[in-house]
Amino acid sequence: MVRKQVDSFVLNKRIGGGTYGEVWRGHNLSNATTVALRRVHRNVEEKVKRLRNEVRLLRQVSHSNILRFHGLRKSPSFFYLALEYCPGGDLAQLLRARGPLPEAESWRYCVQITAGLLALHCEHFVHGNLQPRSVLLSSHSSEDPKLKLANFTCVARPNPYTAPEVLRGEPCDGQADMWSAGAILYEMLFGRPPFYGNSRSQLLASHFSREVSFAEERVVTGEGQAFCQSLLGRHCSERPSSSDCARHTYIKRGPLPSNGPRRQTSPQAIIPRSNLQVSQLAQMWPLCSSAVRLACARIAQRFLHVLHSNDPEGMLQKNAHENDSEIENSQATLRLGPGGLYKSTLDTTVSRDPVTYFVVGQLQYSHFFRFRTARMFPRILYAI
Repeated sequence: MVRKQVDSFVLNKRIGGGTYGEVWRGHNLSNATTVALRRVHRNVEEKVKRLRNEVRLLRQVSHSNILRFHGLRKSPSFFYLALEYCPGGDLAQLLRARGPLPEAESWRYCVQITAGLLALHCEHFVHGNLQPRSVLLSSHSSEDPKLKLANFTCVARPNPYTAPEVLRGEPCDGQADMWSAGAILYEMLFGRPPFYGNSRSQLLASHFSREVSFAEERVVTGEGQAFCQSLLGRHCSERPSSSDCARHTYIKRGPLPSNGPRRQTSPQAIIPRSNLQVSQLAQMWPLCSSAVRLACARIAQRFLHVLHSNDPEGMLQKNAHENDSEIENSQATLRLGPGGLYKSTLDTTVSRDPVTYFVVGQLQYSHFFRFRTARMFPRILYAI
């Protein structure tokens, strides 16, 4: 079988198509790299204009969540845009096959989408056509595939992922991309877009006739709902920008495990009586640095050891005198303040509740670890 060749690129198999141009899987003879080749007619001015804008964007923006550009070739009838090949398909295919995704997985994908948008917006570009079909997966692996943004344009057909201001005829900007990201996050969580419609008028009517609802049958944390709802704000000023998302607590930390409402318990009730493994506590914060996790595990181990031995006084004496000699427990009370731990000489007693034991156990570590773990110990005690 004779395969078509354009310069060093060989077209092997047609894998997609559309109004913009056909997509072929091919390879580069010069470095044996598998690529995706988009073939665009040279005599269609609208397609050529979109191609030029896309090439300018791809040449200027380099990011792990943006489709990589491999070159542009031309024949007498076509342009051939060589791009990174993503064998995992697109996000739309994944959602059709699996339906709603767990919140942790949806959050991981949302982090990558917003990171790609931030790279675009920092270079003063917009995506303009963000939808599940425009988000490609680098592999078939379901563990943690890399997401790649593709199919950039400023003039897209109205669809359920189009921001309301764009449906009204306003120019597409970065905040419109953020609304589209919110619509994708909503579909990942609940298995459907937040609004429906087969035309521009139906979509607009859907936007202004109903509010975004979160299905009760799906377990989504309050932080996840609030973040998704903020992206789906009707007005641009109500939505976080891509740079705001990069600093957002939900994006940086992810969904916290929810075990229902907290119960008021006495100090005796939270003392562990089972064979609780310290490693389980250290795994509660997968996003923290390894140094913080190690420090937290060591602190928790000391805390649990003393509680099991029913000798909290020994813990207090050992840590207060051996590990931080400048704090004398006979003259000072440990207090937790905005900057970490400090000592107060106003009181002459030390509280004997488990929280105090845990805080005292941190005194052998540097101020950095005391400050970081001081914000973590309430969750450790609640998990116990």
